[in-house]
Amino acid sequence: MSLPLGTSLIGISQGMLALVGMAAGTAYLDAKLHISKDLHQLSRARRGERNLARAGGIPCFSMCSKGQRLIHVILAVKQKRASGFFLFEAAAQRLGDLPCIWSRQAEYTWSQAYERVCQYGHYFRDLGVTPSQYVGVYMYNSPELLFIWMGLLSIGAAPALINYNLASDALLHCVRLSKAQFLMYDDTPDCVSRIESAHQQLRNIGIETIKVSDTLKARVAENSPHRASVDCFEESRLLPFALMYTRCVNPYFLHGQTSSHQWKRNYRPTKGIPPHSGAELCLGFPAPKKPSASCRGPKVIGLIIVSLFGELVRYLLSAPPSPNDRRHQIRLIWGNGLSPELWTQFQDRFGVSEIGEFYASTEGVLTLVKHYRSPGFGIGAIGHHGWLLRRKFHQAYVPVHIDPETGEVWRSPETGFARRVPYDKGGEILVKLPSRSAWAGYWHAQEATEKKLLENVFEKGDLYFRTGDALRRDADGHWYFIDRLGDTYRWKGENVSTTEVSQVLGSDPEIVEANVYGVKIPNHDGRAGCAALVLKGTTPDDFDWARLAALLRSKLPPYAVPLFVRVREGGVGGMSTDNYKHNKVPLREEGVNPRTRGTNVRDGERDRVFWLPAGSSEYVPFTERDWDLLGEGRAKL
Repeated sequence: MSLPLGTSLIGISQGMLALVGMAAGTAYLDAKLHISKDLHQLSRARRGERNLARAGGIPCFSMCSKGQRLIHVILAVKQKRASGFFLFEAAAQRLGDLPCIWSRQAEYTWSQAYERVCQYGHYFRDLGVTPSQYVGVYMYNSPELLFIWMGLLSIGAAPALINYNLASDALLHCVRLSKAQFLMYDDTPDCVSRIESAHQQLRNIGIETIKVSDTLKARVAENSPHRASVDCFEESRLLPFALMYTRCVNPYFLHGQTSSHQWKRNYRPTKGIPPHSGAELCLGFPAPKKPSASCRGPKVIGLIIVSLFGELVRYLLSAPPSPNDRRHQIRLIWGNGLSPELWTQFQDRFGVSEIGEFYASTEGVLTLVKHYRSPGFGIGAIGHHGWLLRRKFHQAYVPVHIDPETGEVWRSPETGFARRVPYDKGGEILVKLPSRSAWAGYWHAQEATEKKLLENVFEKGDLYFRTGDALRRDADGHWYFIDRLGDTYRWKGENVSTTEVSQVLGSDPEIVEANVYGVKIPNHDGRAGCAALVLKGTTPDDFDWARLAALLRSKLPPYAVPLFVRVREGGVGGMSTDNYKHNKVPLREEGVNPRTRGTNVRDGERDRVFWLPAGSSEYVPFTERDWDLLGEGRAKL
């Protein structure tokens, strides 16, 4: 006997309502827990990992089985294709006459770029560069830098990318550390000047300097446009290729930075990150040599994706409004260090619809990504983890308590273990490593490498990497940058070594002690350099501040020159902890605001602070009026 018609319809209606309810509930849970987003990121990470493995790299956090990863690596080595050059070669063969590189100097198709790379390969082979050898590269962003880079990889060698701001002892140290015999340097006046100043010292350590001039470029262009037919990878297959293989790589960067943004073949990216930065390895876009607030309008028409760091965004906003502000096709700004207060300002003024923010470091093993489309949810975040990723990485990314006096990870006197802190409070992030081989460390610097690794952190036998950065994560899974800790700080998009600056200050015969740290300044990203000094046999009024400024500018790159100097009244050792280490914490937290002097530093109200204004040749007293001008954005650093 059949059911009444009405009963059948009611049953169907109830079923449909149940399905609708389930769909609504699933959608709500997904919006709350971001499960589909996490699955998407994990999928992209796996694809990126496979791409990396095919090139012979080993990822830090594997989404594939060890067997799968080992097969990819063995095949790459067996076929002698464990180099990023082959990824470039395959792209050139596939894309041919499509545009590859845009710059102020010229434009190149993939075929033209490949031919230029091969010509440099012949040049370096004829120069005597051998497989596994490094060649120093001291250049601004340019097509030629990319050709040199890939040309070296094409013969089994590799570039040692050196910060083009370095001079004097710092430059010599980096060149010496690279073990290079040749140093390619830019033909721009500032690079030429710094190399010529150190020319004799470079010769003394066996370095041959080669200027990448128009004459050299013409000479290289005479070489064959076909790859050198030499068996160049046999000897180097087990050796590191600079930063590409000296350490593990996070797979999240290997497939579109895990952003939900879909990169298309006709998109034109540009980059404002220096070539020596680790982000260059992952983003790899050509860029102007130096930023310009006028680089807008017709100059950027055709660009879709622009890579910038926070200070450049602030620099663009500081320029007067222009009719050209929105004359572009840019839809995505991609980079890091963009302060939350600048996000909406930049979008409103320049009409850029999307912002991609990421967190990473050149030597680090932690990568976070946040793709931002609309105001409100997660503004200012540097990354996001949904429920799945939060569970997956609960023991991998751990915020820990830092001793406020020593700046070291706090250890329990009873157990010797560290103490994790709540994610929403935040602390220095430690990243769990499967073994010491997962991070190869700094090149020829075992002591520095050991400082980045911690053993027996939460249990016997575990191993963690110190990021040196304090981060926090809110209840929705958004990560936020708090501060850079330890012996470095970040200014003008560069990492500054407090030890390097202290050593230069210590060479002044009238300075007994120097404690260098970074301080927060209104309307500026990062931290400006400050040096707390104890003078020898002189007073602040009699000290030659012009001589000190000249010394620092001659020995340090511009971004590392301290903009503030604090003269301490105490004697030698007054800035040290009980274990004779410099205590930077009170000085850093107090900053240079004249109105708060002495609030964190004992007897600090008697100290005097000087600063180096833009365009000044000497340090001058820093007053409350100067602080107010910085706060109003009317004083420049």
